[in-house]
Amino acid sequence: MDLHEFPRPEGDTGIGIHWSFGEPAATGLRRLRQRWLPLLKLLGVKWVRFRHAGGEALAELLLENDIMPIVQLRRFAPYPGRPAEGLEEVIRGYIALGVRYFELGERLDDPHAWQEAHIPSDAVSLLVEPLRADLEIVLEAGGLPGLPACLQMNEQWDMVGALCRAGHAELLRAGVWQAYYMHVGNLPLEYPDDPVNLMGQALSAYEYEEALAEEWPGHTWGGLRRQEVNQERQRRRDPDATVVSISAGWRRYEALDLRIRRHLGRSIPILGTSGGPRVGDHFDPRYPAISPRRHAEQVLAMAQALMGTSGEHRPAPGYLFCAAFSVLGNYALGHFEPAFEEWAWVSPRWERGRLPVVEALGAEPKRARLLAEPIGPASAEEAAAVMSGVAVSAGGSRTDDFVEPEVGRPLYELLRPLGDAEEENYVIPPTFAPEPFAFWPPASLQGKLKGGAGRKVLLSLARDGSWQEFVVGQDESFAFRNLRPGVYALRVDGTNLEISRITLASGDEKYLELEMPAWRWHITRRPANLGFAMVLCSVEGRAGLPVRIWNDVWEGMERLTGSKPALGPYYCELAPLAAGRYWLQPRGITPAVELELETDAVFEVVFTPICREEPLPAASEASVPAGEAEPAPSTAGLDLYLLLARPLASKEELSAVLRFLQRHTPACGFSVEEASWARRVLIVGGANLRVTEDDEQFLRQRGCQVRRVTERVAETLAFLARQGDPMSDVTVDITA
Repeated sequence: MDLHEFPRPEGDTGIGIHWSFGEPAATGLRRLRQRWLPLLKLLGVKWVRFRHAGGEALAELLLENDIMPIVQLRRFAPYPGRPAEGLEEVIRGYIALGVRYFELGERLDDPHAWQEAHIPSDAVSLLVEPLRADLEIVLEAGGLPGLPACLQMNEQWDMVGALCRAGHAELLRAGVWQAYYMHVGNLPLEYPDDPVNLMGQALSAYEYEEALAEEWPGHTWGGLRRQEVNQERQRRRDPDATVVSISAGWRRYEALDLRIRRHLGRSIPILGTSGGPRVGDHFDPRYPAISPRRHAEQVLAMAQALMGTSGEHRPAPGYLFCAAFSVLGNYALGHFEPAFEEWAWVSPRWERGRLPVVEALGAEPKRARLLAEPIGPASAEEAAAVMSGVAVSAGGSRTDDFVEPEVGRPLYELLRPLGDAEEENYVIPPTFAPEPFAFWPPASLQGKLKGGAGRKVLLSLARDGSWQEFVVGQDESFAFRNLRPGVYALRVDGTNLEISRITLASGDEKYLELEMPAWRWHITRRPANLGFAMVLCSVEGRAGLPVRIWNDVWEGMERLTGSKPALGPYYCELAPLAAGRYWLQPRGITPAVELELETDAVFEVVFTPICREEPLPAASEASVPAGEAEPAPSTAGLDLYLLLARPLASKEELSAVLRFLQRHTPACGFSVEEASWARRVLIVGGANLRVTEDDEQFLRQRGCQVRRVTERVAETLAFLARQGDPMSDVTVDITA
């Protein structure tokens, strides 16, 4: 494919944003529409890069608004492992929405992306075949795969060259692009051709003091005096520096393109998918650190170069499709890793909850790019020109001889001028002001605890461990309101009943139906030189009660309480057992207890009643009559749960779901964790969506009866609402 054949968004500015380091599904669709989409439009963003897990709703919303998604395919295992299983279905699902650009994996030279955080000496050669297979998967599905980015520009990390030497050059010409990590730091855009780097230009007293005048938490010059800065400038000046010999700077894409053309004979698209200036960067002491103000100036200058509107910097070449700056949000987008909060443009750590770049880039008039003709093969003259820091096109003219870009679409309506027409004073739209980090609307979690009136329910936030409590009312209901977005865990005090991984986005209103357990249990572990694992189980007041232990590959064993009187009147012994994960359940007591057994250890599980008797079979009825199936274990706190693996796609599906809810009155939602507390779970949607095959296996392990509806959803649910058993396999003609 030639450059002009690769799709671009309408009114392409080249401005992009790296969404977050977390999963895009952490932000609800309503919040995306109300808050984040207006912000993207305000900034003129036309490219958004995000991780593949749960990003379908975001991708669809972006495409509806002429914004091009770049989907980063996360790997199932570190390099040189393959991407996640089932990724082909994920890719096809995205392509069905209209997504085309897929970035394959993490940055190549990031040690954390490799097994045991160690990069082998033959890293590139190890990746040739896995990457070749990944490229073919994406291309065959109709997508455009992107080679992983790399910070280093030396020959050791020449992935394009390695693939060409292996005979895959034509594959690279068939629709492959190159991801580009924008390692800018605190360097100026023209680096290495700036006077400080080439000649050691001295820092004046005025420049030194002016930079110090900005108030921000960091130090603009890293604590160095002006004299020390000038000494560094003289010592490190480099008149022979080129874009090929450096490993940092905005213009490294020039060397990357030269290398690609040397191997393929032509350019392929280069997409800046992450990086850019970051507040606090100061790895080169010759230049001021990236303060909030300088961050805004740097990003604005790059955006102007992309649009071709800069009066100081030449337009970005046509093969550089975009620059997706890192990162739009962290905490604000549901990713609660503190290390990445300092990257975020939107964060409570900044004044007014955002960096100055939001106002600066928002106020900048947007223009669609006018692209030059594709650049041809790299000639000797051209290679020498690039080595000297000047890029020349195949015809001999400089690539900065661009036609002035024409004005694209008019400014978005969100850029509203205030005051006199001659004074351009732009404001952040109301949906993002005055305090953009304020979570509004807040989330809420409500529910009913059957048989739990007067009990205390505890809700904890995983991010910081903070918690709050609610005493269940006489109507058995509880409610937690005004919650921040995040991942929560709900626990009933004095019991083992706990639901973890409750994800709440801003504006979410979730409802749980739980049943107060009649029993609680206590687990103790003690070492023993047995050569195997042993479980001792006691159910207070219950002799002759069957106790079963099993795992996901073994049907298990069963013993009766009281069969080990030497230990106590209600004890039984389950042994020998291998190390691993098991489920233990006395008959009639829910939920099943999960155990992680170890060799040479005894695990003692003691069940005691909480507040009410649970009707249990008598000892004489404990055994299962011949010919009858063993009842499935259940972690049930409710009867039926309608688990939606995807949003409803049509009015017909919505209508069918409403009829189903009216007929069978199930609990309904998107949470696998909530569904695990139901006796029966009906899943709507295929296994490649939010509820995967692993999730389905998890539900079965928890004792749930599971059915899945994948095709003709509206018709099937309507049939089940009219006359069918909701858990039956529908084989009748549902069109009748």
